[in-house]
Amino acid sequence: MKKWTVAIGVVLATGLAAFLSPKPFIEKKALISTPNDGAFALIELFTSQGCSSCPAADHLLNSIIEQAAINGDPVFGLSFHVSYWDYLGWKDPYASLAYNVRQGNYVNQLKAGNAYTPQMVVNGKVEFVGSSRKEADSAIKAALAKPAGYSLKASVFDNGGELLIKYALDKAPNQALINIALVKKEVQNHVARGENKGRTLTHKNVVVEFQTVMAEAAGEVSLLLPNGFEPNDNSVVVYLQNKNDLAIIAACQVIL
Repeated sequence: MKKWTVAIGVVLATGLAAFLSPKPFIEKKALISTPNDGAFALIELFTSQGCSSCPAADHLLNSIIEQAAINGDPVFGLSFHVSYWDYLGWKDPYASLAYNVRQGNYVNQLKAGNAYTPQMVVNGKVEFVGSSRKEADSAIKAALAKPAGYSLKASVFDNGGELLIKYALDKAPNQALINIALVKKEVQNHVARGENKGRTLTHKNVVVEFQTVMAEAAGEVSLLLPNGFEPNDNSVVVYLQNKNDLAIIAACQVIL
């Protein structure tokens, strides 16, 4: 486990992106949602290809995602790559400073001391070393035993260059945020330098674009696709999060 001191702040999108495009949008219909009488587990793994402690956690998240898909469980795994280990010799191609800040917010809220990798956070409520199968299983089991606070549904419309994400809640939220994560189903990289030199690393559900906006009873968010991103068989994960305590209270996923 590696620790890093980070400045803690809150990064929020400044509003819904403008939706102006002459191209037709096609609706993506494959949807996994959480009804208000259901339950879910939203797992955020903070990891880095430049950290020798992280591959074990990446493997654990991969197995959790695979098993949830087999069982049809409402378990949503997200891999957030941080950039603060890039100086060790390998620049993580999926890392973002924004994810450093997101992790820092959890560190502050959950009183975790300093930021470290690998770190898992489940439903914004509990954090632990991301390679711990025992703690992951316990946190997921506890999350799946508690009903969701809201019913959240989403649709994604794709025109080849941008996505329009429309969401709806069953009731008006109270000081909550909507998070939109554009996710690559699987990536694989050979690491040429740094602590993982010579290893080929596989990651599932890597977050490649992320937006946070204030939640309304219904709304829409526009998201530009990164260069070279192929939507097919990747996904968008939408989740509702309390602004004050960062607890995640609803989630859904649209397969592109």
